[in-house]
Amino acid sequence: MNTPPAASPLRVLLLSPVEGIDPACGDTVYTAELMASPPPGVEYEDYASALAGGRLVEHGRREALLAARGAQRISELASVGRARFIDGLRRRGVLFREPFREFSVRPGTYDLVHCHVFSVSFRNRLPLVISNAGLLDDLYLGARRWSPRRVRRAVHGDALLAAAMGVQHASLRAPKADRFVCFTDSLRDALVARGAVDPAQVEIIPIPVRVTRQRAEKPPTTIGFIATDFEAKGGATVLRAWSLIQSALPRCRLLIVGSEPRLSAAEALAARVEWLPRVSRDHLVRDLLPSVDVLAYPTRADGMPLVVLEALGAGIPAAVSDYRALPEIIGGHGNGGLVSGIDDAPGLANNLLRLLRSEEHAEFSARARRLYECRYSPVAVGAKLRSAYDAAIAAARVVR
Repeated sequence: MNTPPAASPLRVLLLSPVEGIDPACGDTVYTAELMASPPPGVEYEDYASALAGGRLVEHGRREALLAARGAQRISELASVGRARFIDGLRRRGVLFREPFREFSVRPGTYDLVHCHVFSVSFRNRLPLVISNAGLLDDLYLGARRWSPRRVRRAVHGDALLAAAMGVQHASLRAPKADRFVCFTDSLRDALVARGAVDPAQVEIIPIPVRVTRQRAEKPPTTIGFIATDFEAKGGATVLRAWSLIQSALPRCRLLIVGSEPRLSAAEALAARVEWLPRVSRDHLVRDLLPSVDVLAYPTRADGMPLVVLEALGAGIPAAVSDYRALPEIIGGHGNGGLVSGIDDAPGLANNLLRLLRSEEHAEFSARARRLYECRYSPVAVGAKLRSAYDAAIAAARVVR
């Protein structure tokens, strides 16, 4: 009996931020998670490896200029000059800080390009999937604290420049994307409303998160708040909510991880607050998160926060704000957690009290875990992402 030959793997270039090269953030974790748990039948190469191996060339950079010869060198000189001019505008705050990047791919090397958050153009055409977690303008308003007027100017400038240069912009326009992956319905609705994407090409596929250890079954006693940006993620609201409920919870504590303390050592001890600095993600997921019973996350600026997904996977319900997609991420109020308004300390306090009740906590914990398994686990995400890749390849063939 002849065994049929195994299907060739789908070769995907992952143009996505890489830890150690790009600033550490949720986007570098997205790259790491995809590389560690690729969709069925997919082989990834990250862009740093592709550049080092010569399978990807970035134009407008010194390396491409030094390698160019003849007429190609003139083209590279023009690209370098254009890139420097645009970088100058970004430094002056006329545009968003994130650069536009121009690439060419060695023919026959990849079946598809998956570009995450980068704004890019290509000198040669391959099936293209673009993904994003949130809008750049929301990031600059909420976390980088630009004024609304300055953000509007940057949106307008980036949009005009992207259109003129044929750049696929993950927040503003992506006419050449064969599929656009949004992490949430909320982002899809925002992009469709501004005319950035064709709704028929959008897939809702969140970030996959591996969870190796679940919370131990025990009476709920610990509230966790985990964030490096204390203000943007609602840290002040957490402290106000804790001051409202700590007298009613004599056996409970508040664990804060990732930011500089806002309380003295004596104040923290008196308030039963343990404040830890930023730790590695492995240490957080393996050692600290399982000790948390309820996650407080009343954020004021976010796309798809990894810590919420990791909490759900560990069976930890979350008390979140109603900012953008946060209610959607926990499956709606009453599913993987509860929702209160932005800066609403009394509402957050009430939700934390409810989630800490033993009789309700067990059910919320089970719902959180089920939500993770069906929506955020690598198995669930991988199947959807492979389907999106296949659809993008089929769409690119029709265009040709």
